Amino acid sequence: MATCGQGDVTMEGEVHFEDDAPDPLALHPKAWSQREFLEHLTQRHFALGAPVGDRLPAWELEEEADAPVSASLVQLNDELSDLGWMARLRGGRPLVLQVLPLPRGQFLGKGWILGLWAVSALTLTLAGYVGTMASRPDAGVVSSSGMADAFLLTALPVLLLVGLASTIQATVARSKGVRVGPIVPVPDPSILLWATGALPAAWLVWPFGIFVLPTLPRMDARPWPDRASLGWSALSAPAVLIVGGLSLWLLGWILTPSTSTVTSLPVSHDPGWFLGLLDGMLRSDLALRSAWATPLVWAGATVTFLAWVSLLHVPTFPGGRLHVARLGMSEVRTTQTQMLLLFAFGLGAVLFSVFVRFSVWSLVLPVVLTLTLLMGSDRRWPVVLDDTKPVPEQQHFAMGLVWVLLLLLALPSETPLIAHDDWDAELTLDAPDEVAVVDVEGVWTASIRLGVLNPSLLDRNVDLDVVLGPSWATDWSGCASGDLQRCSVDVGAGRSAAVELNASWIGEGTPTGVPISVAGGPIQWEALMVPDIPVHPVAPQWNMTSDDGGLLVCVDLMVEADAHANLSLPGYLHDEVAVWWTESGTQHLNSSAPATHCLRSADPMLLKHTPPRLLAIDNTTFALEGAQAVTRLSFDEDGWNVTSNGWGAGFEAGGSLHLDGTSCEDLPPESTPPRGEQGWVWDLDVRGSGAMPVVGNEEVLTLRAPAGGALLHCPLGEGQPTSYRLEQGPDVRLTFPSMDRRWIGLGGVYHHGEVLAGMALNASGGLDLHFEADDDVPLNVVQSGSGPAWQVSAPTTLVNGTTVIGLLPPESGSASFEFDHLDGRVFLRLSSLGA
Repeated sequence: MATCGQGDVTMEGEVHFEDDAPDPLALHPKAWSQREFLEHLTQRHFALGAPVGDRLPAWELEEEADAPVSASLVQLNDELSDLGWMARLRGGRPLVLQVLPLPRGQFLGKGWILGLWAVSALTLTLAGYVGTMASRPDAGVVSSSGMADAFLLTALPVLLLVGLASTIQATVARSKGVRVGPIVPVPDPSILLWATGALPAAWLVWPFGIFVLPTLPRMDARPWPDRASLGWSALSAPAVLIVGGLSLWLLGWILTPSTSTVTSLPVSHDPGWFLGLLDGMLRSDLALRSAWATPLVWAGATVTFLAWVSLLHVPTFPGGRLHVARLGMSEVRTTQTQMLLLFAFGLGAVLFSVFVRFSVWSLVLPVVLTLTLLMGSDRRWPVVLDDTKPVPEQQHFAMGLVWVLLLLLALPSETPLIAHDDWDAELTLDAPDEVAVVDVEGVWTASIRLGVLNPSLLDRNVDLDVVLGPSWATDWSGCASGDLQRCSVDVGAGRSAAVELNASWIGEGTPTGVPISVAGGPIQWEALMVPDIPVHPVAPQWNMTSDDGGLLVCVDLMVEADAHANLSLPGYLHDEVAVWWTESGTQHLNSSAPATHCLRSADPMLLKHTPPRLLAIDNTTFALEGAQAVTRLSFDEDGWNVTSNGWGAGFEAGGSLHLDGTSCEDLPPESTPPRGEQGWVWDLDVRGSGAMPVVGNEEVLTLRAPAGGALLHCPLGEGQPTSYRLEQGPDVRLTFPSMDRRWIGLGGVYHHGEVLAGMALNASGGLDLHFEADDDVPLNVVQSGSGPAWQVSAPTTLVNGTTVIGLLPPESGSASFEFDHLDGRVFLRLSSLGA
C-alpha cells in the first residue's frame, strides 16, 4: 500500500512500496524460439543431456529406461499433442528423446478409397472368371453367367473379408489409442490380358486380380504409443484374412462337385501345407478337385496367399512391424539382422525353386529383397513413440505363437499356382510284368489284378479286351459292364479303378508259358503267363530255324536254378528214324541244363507240317502247336497279270495291299490304282499301298513288286491280315484244284497213303495239279528218302499255258511233296521214308 512519508516533504506523484511487497517478475530479454520452447517444456519431465541432430529437436537423456521414464513420456505427449507435437523415445545408450510434429493430412479421401475398391472388384471378378472358365459347369454355379459367378463367389467374398479385416484392425488400433485408415486393395490390371484371351491360361503367373492389401495411410507412418500396440495391430488383419481365407477355401472345396467339369487346360491353386495335410488325413480328393473347384476356392486362395506373404519379416509389411514390436528397433534395424533376413529369403527362394523356373515367387522375391535392402536399417519406420518399453513377456510369447501358427496354417507350396498341362493325358495300366499260373485243385488258374490309372482331369471310360490262347477261359470282375472277353471300366478324373482278370486252362495237359495281352484305347499291355513248375516251354509253339544240316524245329524252355529234365514225344506218329533230338539222336533226351532243344528230320516236311503235338518233360505233358511258316510270293520282272478270274486263294476277300506294312489297324481309306494310257499297272515300288480293284471282263491289271520286302494284305470283313515275303521268281499259278498264286511251299504229308497235312488226295488216291505260266519255266523233280518212290507224271517244263502234274504217294511209310523255286526254276521235291 502506497503512503506519504512522515515529517518529510513529499514530491508530487512519487509512489513508495512497503518492505513486504513481492519481488519484481523476471523477464527474458528476447522471445523463445520454437526449439527452445519445446526444450523447456520437455525439461519439466526429463533431465536432458546434449542435443542430438539439427533438423528436429532431440536430446540425450541422462536416465535409464524404466517405468517412470515411460510414464513421463506419456505425460509429455499429453501436453505436446495439444500443440501439434509428439515425443519419441529411442532405445540405446544413452536414450534419445526426439520431438516430432504430429502427422497431418495422411488420410485419403473417400472418393479415392471407393474408386480403388470398385476397380479391385472388377479385377477380382476377372481373375475369378479366368481361373475357373476352363472348368465351369454348363449350367454355372449360382448363375448362368460366368462373370456373375466370378463376382458373387470370388470378388464379393474377398472384398467382404478384406472389409472385415480392416474393421477389426481399426478397432484393435483404436483400443490402443491410434487411428488407422482402411485396408485398400490395389488392383492388378494385367489380368485383362488373360480375360481377353491375349495370353493363354498356361502363362498365368499372378492370378489374384490385386497386387497387395495395404492400409492407407501406411501403418508405419502412424504414431504408436508402444511396441505392444504396434504388434497386436499388425497381427490382427493377417489373422482375419488367413482364417477367413482358409474357411472360404474349405467351403469352396465342399461345394465342388465330385465329377470333373474340365473342358480345357485349367489352372488351380495348390492347397499348401495345412490343407494338403487335412486332405491326406481325411483321405479325400480335395486337392484333385481344386482343378475344377468353384470360384469360392479362388477367393480363399487369393486372400490366404496375400496375407501369408504380408507376415514375412519385410520392412513395411505387417510381419516387419511385428518383428520390430517383439524385438525392438535397436535389434531389428541392424546390419546383422538385415543380412540374416536376406540369407533366409535366399534360402527360401532356393527351396521354392525360384531360380529354376518362373512362378509367382519370381515376382514376390524381388520385392522382398528390395525392401529389405533399402529399408532394413532405416530406424525411422515404424513410428513407435516408446521404443524402450518392452512387450510384456506373456504378450511377447503370444504374439510369436500366433505368428508361427498363422505361417504354418497358410504355408503355400513350392508352386502355389498349377497349370495342368496333362489335363487330357491318356489312361495307363498298372499291371505285373509276369503272371503266375498255379494249380488250384487240379485246375491251372491265374488271377491278374489290373489298375486302370487316369492321370487326366477328365472322366474317362475304356473297354478292355483280352487276347489269350484258345485253350484258356477268361472271366472279368470289377467291371462297370462287359462280358467274358471285354471289360468296360469307368475311371474318374485323377483316379484309378481296379479290375480283376481270371484265366483258367481248359486245354490238354499242362499249360506252357503263354503271352497275354489287354488292349483298349491307349492301353496296350502284354505279359507272359508262367506255370508254377520247375521246367516248362516258354511258349505253346515250336520254333522253326535251320543250321548247316538243314531245317530244325526247337522248343525254348524256362528253367529254375539247378533243374534238369527228361524230354520225350509221347504218341508221336513218326518214329526216331524219321525225327530225333539233335543232342541224343533219339526221341528221348535227358538234359542236365535245359534251355533250347531242337528236332531234326530226314524229311523237313514232317517238321513243317506234322511236328510233335505233345511234349513230355518228366511227368508233365504239354501241348505244342506247329511252327508258324512264312508264306512266300514270287514275282518276275513283268509282274502278275490279274484278270477277271480273280486274285486267287487268300486274296478273294479283297481289301488292300501295303508294301512293308506292319498293321491293318487305324489305316486311312485307300483308293484303287488308276488306269493309265499305256495299260492298267500297279507298281508297288511307286504306289506302296492301295485298295485291291475288281478286274472286269477283258481287263488286265499288272501288279509289280520289288524283289524283296514284305507285302501286307488287309482283307475286308473279319478276315485275318496276312504278311507275305516277296521273292523274285517265276510267275506260276495253280489253277486246279483251286486258283492260287501261293504255290511256293505248296505240298502235303501222307502216311500209308492217307493225308496228314496239306493237299487232300482225290478219289483215286493221287493228286492232279494244273499250273499256268505266261512263259516256259523249267521244272525239276527231286526225289529223296529210303521209302517207296512216288509215282510222278510231270514234264520238264511248265509251258506257256496249262501244265498238268500227276502225283501218287506210296501206300506205305511216310511221304511228302513240296514246290519251291531257285534261279528261275520250279522245283518239285518228293520224299519218302520207309515204315
